[in-house]
Formats: sequence, structure tokens, C-alpha cells
Amino acid sequence: MGAATIPSRGGSGNDRFIFDTGVPFDSSTIGIDTITDFASGQDYLVLDRTTFTQLGTTVSFAAVGTEADAATSAALITYITATGSLYYNQNGSNTGFGLGGQFADLSDGLGLTTTDFSINP
Repeated sequence: MGAATIPSRGGSGNDRFIFDTGVPFDSSTIGIDTITDFASGQDYLVLDRTTFTQLGTTVSFAAVGTEADAATSAALITYITATGSLYYNQNGSNTGFGLGGQFADLSDGLGLTTTDFSINP
């Protein structure tokens, strides 16, 4: 996934939505993927460290209320519960997203947790 403009939909059962562009994340080129049927606790968002270069072996995640909260969160992956927007906050708690930005649009109010993510080396 990445640089997509067509909504993505998994099938029945467990799905893996893989975000790997093969190059470091750049918000000016990555695009925003829309996932129409993500099921927290069943499906996985797979983030590749080639693209999400600041991630370690586990995800640094926070659910937040606004884009401003996402841009200043210490977490590297932030989900805005009211809108479903999923962000890569490349520079952590520094102001702004660094080279990061929004990369996915999910349903709002999903109750995402760190267990919904998987990191590829």
C-alpha cells in the first residue's frame, strides 16, 4: 500500500494491510490509503521499517483527539479517534510531523491498540 487513491477492503477473516513503499516515508509522495473495513483485534496494519524509519521493533502508538495532538505526540504512530485519520509522526514530540504525515484513513472510533500493528524489519 502507499500512494493509493482507491479504497482498500479486506475479505472476511484476518487481513493484513501492508504499508511499504520501499523508500523512507515522505508525505509529499506517499498518499493516503483508505481502508473501509478494518476490524480492530482481527486485522493488522503492517508497517515496514524501510518506510517508517523511526520505528523500532515495536510500535509507538497513541490514540488522540485532534491533528494538533497527533503532531505533538511522543508516539510515532497516531490515530485520531474522531476522524479515523492515521499519522506517522516522524519527529515524535517536536512540533509538526517532520517528514511524516497522514498515511491512512480508517473508520472513526475503532479503539485501535498496539496489538493492531505489526512491524516488518
